[in-house]
Amino acid sequence: QVPREVVRPTERVVMREGQRVAIYDPIVETLTGKRGRLVIRSRIEYVNAANGYHVGTGTWKVVRGTGQYARITGGGRRGDVYLDRGPWSGRNEGFVTLR
Repeated sequence: QVPREVVRPTERVVMREGQRVAIYDPIVETLTGKRGRLVIRSRIEYVNAANGYHVGTGTWKVVRGTGQYARITGGGRRGDVYLDRGPWSGRNEGFVTLR
């Protein structure tokens, strides 16, 4: 597993058609590997799915990289889920290219 540092913003809440939506923007993740670092910025919107479950969707994009990741660009969509008591799970899908 890749060492990862995550900086989360405070929660911003909006109401959409009577449903509470918690927005986290920006979420900054730094992934560190043998060949450099990759910094990804995400935005996630969570809704309460009852019984302690929260479901989120959002977007992500590459902000910058170092070492062999210095010329990577890209982004995509993400899906996340967590329980009030833990754990959290998420997946980023999309495309990256070498400039």
